[in-house]
Amino acid sequence: MGGHTHLIVFVSMFAAITLISEAQYILPIFKHEPSKQYYTLIYIGSATTSSPVNLLLDLGTNLTWLNCRNIKSLSSLRLVTCESSTCKSISGNGCDGKICLYREPSPFLLTNHTVTKTDRVVQDKATIFSTENGIPPSLVSFRPFTFSCAVQKNLQGIAPPISGVIGLSSGELPFWRQVTSAFNVIPKFALCLPSSRVGTFYMGATSSYDTPVFGGKNPVPMKISNLPHVNLR
Repeated sequence: MGGHTHLIVFVSMFAAITLISEAQYILPIFKHEPSKQYYTLIYIGSATTSSPVNLLLDLGTNLTWLNCRNIKSLSSLRLVTCESSTCKSISGNGCDGKICLYREPSPFLLTNHTVTKTDRVVQDKATIFSTENGIPPSLVSFRPFTFSCAVQKNLQGIAPPISGVIGLSSGELPFWRQVTSAFNVIPKFALCLPSSRVGTFYMGATSSYDTPVFGGKNPVPMKISNLPHVNLR
């Protein structure tokens, strides 16, 4: 994968011997040159009204958060209640009556990830790509995808094409963990950051990551890395 930076993340050991699927779940990674910010793209919403949403990659954020006004239709959004197990598993949660809240951290501080604002936690359907054994990727969806709705002012410092932050921490509900849990695959992910063109965000699989669609045919080996909680810029 010439011209790319391999950031390999092996976040947890094999959760169970039964998780042996070679399926991998993938997303493109783009680089916003003026700001040097890396972001990916997912689709949120039902099949007829799904919306493409660009999200900044951040290793220090637990729960994905974004400006929900960029979603075409909010009719499929479901509020998460305070009493739910989902809310209780979110680090930094809170309550507004019966509605679960998330204290959104700034992705630009290397320590502490200072909270910008508290906003409502919601769920919807997310659509990503999947491939196995060299088969060309196809779109797959999972529900519920849990995230927080942020207001526009929380996006200060984030490049204009980007609508929020995708959580990639080692917490309970980062995006990669929600994906691997939904499809019952080994909970791990890797980032192949682009120096130009397009990189790849990989999730799942058991041995190596390999897909030609987003930037080459060379497999990405599994390695263990200790990573700081910082955003990728």
